Amino acid sequence: MKVRLVIEGNVQGAGYRAMVKNVARRLRIKGLVRNLDDGNVEGFCECDEKTLNRFIKIIDRKGDPEQPFSLNVEKINVYREGDVNCVGLPEEFGLFETDYRMEIDPVHKDSLERSEIGILVLSSMHQDLREGQDDLKEGQNKMLEKQDKMIEKQDETIAAIKGLDKKQDKMIEKQDTMIEKQDETTAAIKGLDKKQDITIDVLRDFRDSTKQSFTDMSDRYGSIQDELVNTRKELAKLVEHIGVLVEEHIKKKEK
Repeated sequence: MKVRLVIEGNVQGAGYRAMVKNVARRLRIKGLVRNLDDGNVEGFCECDEKTLNRFIKIIDRKGDPEQPFSLNVEKINVYREGDVNCVGLPEEFGLFETDYRMEIDPVHKDSLERSEIGILVLSSMHQDLREGQDDLKEGQNKMLEKQDKMIEKQDETIAAIKGLDKKQDKMIEKQDTMIEKQDETTAAIKGLDKKQDITIDVLRDFRDSTKQSFTDMSDRYGSIQDELVNTRKELAKLVEHIGVLVEEHIKKKEK
């Protein structure tokens, strides 16, 4: 299968022809590549469909369209043999070459190809550098985002600590209140102890006075009992005397 490719974009002066030639030779594609007057690049290839698709995928290089020295393919037009735009096909397709559209000696041609390869390498390095810078910026942005998140978490932690401080202050206040109540309870217990001591003293005094009263009563009862005994003896004597008098009276009457 023979095709004509027209590649649009920033493809001249960027080493693109050297890259196309190198890729085509690695894929064993026959043909040539050359610059057009309109700034595009034209290529002619002879290969199968599968190899062509792989070739197009590789040479479809994307760069920075804002950079004048950045290789950037915007569009690849594919015109197969028989298409109205498939014009200028070479009579023979041999080893893939760069057509400089002028007679040039091998030394000069080799120098041009080397310069194009150098431009391509520098362009790739520049693109890699820019991508690396972009990756670095992205990494820095991610780091900044993580730092912001860490700061937010730190703020949340500080707020939580402050909340704990407030809770701790409330707990301390409650503890102080409990201690005050405990002191009041202790004072009340001490007051009860004093009252209990007073009550014990009163009861002790009452016991002593009661004991003394019973002692006095016992003494008085003993004295009364002695008097009663004496009175009983006297009454007994009196009764005995009366009995004697009665007997004497009875005897006098009998006489």
